[in-house]
Amino acid sequence: MEELLSDAGFAGVKVNTVVQRVAFPSVLDYVRFQLLATPMAALLADRPDSERQAVIREVASEVTDLFAAAMLEGGTFCFPQEANIGTASAAPIDGDRASGYLS
Repeated sequence: MEELLSDAGFAGVKVNTVVQRVAFPSVLDYVRFQLLATPMAALLADRPDSERQAVIREVASEVTDLFAAAMLEGGTFCFPQEANIGTASAAPIDGDRASGYLS
């Protein structure tokens, strides 16, 4: 990411990786969130609510067995989520470092 920002002309590029633990009351709640409140909602948008709910239950049931036991401790669904945070500023144009504008 740092290279991409630098190559795009940004200056003072810094990239930090942040890890936070995400928790949902259950796998079902996590799947419901993913399929109703993210861009993946488009996958089920044209289906009736009863069918959407059936798909959500089926997906949750199928994926539960794929998760490590530690992710399901205490009846909740918890996992680490990592994000790369990039900060940078516009590179100055031809020597005008204060304003970024040509004189």
